[in-house]
Amino acid sequence: MKLNLNAVRKLLKSQFKKRPILACIRYESERIVFTNSYALVKLNVKSPITKPINLNIMSLELMSDTYPNVDRIIENAGRDRINIRDINVEVDLEYKVSHYKINDLYFEKTVVDDTFKTVGLDITTVNRDYLYTNKSMLVYNDDVVFLLVLRVNKNND
Repeated sequence: MKLNLNAVRKLLKSQFKKRPILACIRYESERIVFTNSYALVKLNVKSPITKPINLNIMSLELMSDTYPNVDRIIENAGRDRINIRDINVEVDLEYKVSHYKINDLYFEKTVVDDTFKTVGLDITTVNRDYLYTNKSMLVYNDDVVFLLVLRVNKNND
C-alpha cells in the first residue's frame, strides 16, 4: 500500500497553522496514522522504527509534540455497525457543497474522496464488505487500511 503524499498534504493542509501536530504523519513500528480531526487514516505496516516519529508533511520536519491518541476512536468505530445499503450524492446549491448520503447520514464529499485518495482508493469502487457507518462516522476497514470520516450535521439533524 502506497501513500499518495499529494493527497495527504491536501487532507492535512488546513491544520498546518492551527494545530501543527495534525499536519503530521505519525510513523510507528507497526502502523502509520494521520488525522485532521475530521478524517483519520491508519495503515497497518511493519517497519524498523523503534520510536514513533511525527513528520510534518508540509515542512518535512520532525516534530516532538505529543500526537493525539486515536486508539479509542479506532477501537470504537465498529460499535453500532450498519452495513452500507446505498451511496448517493446530493448537491446543496445554496452552500455549493456536495455530500455523500450513506445510510441516511451525510458526509462531505470532498473530505471522503480526499481521505480515500490518500491510499489510492475510491469509495465508489471499494469492496463494500469493508465499508460501514455507525451513528457518527463512515468507516472502511480491510485490516490493512483503516479510514474514518466524521459525518456532518445537515439540516440541523
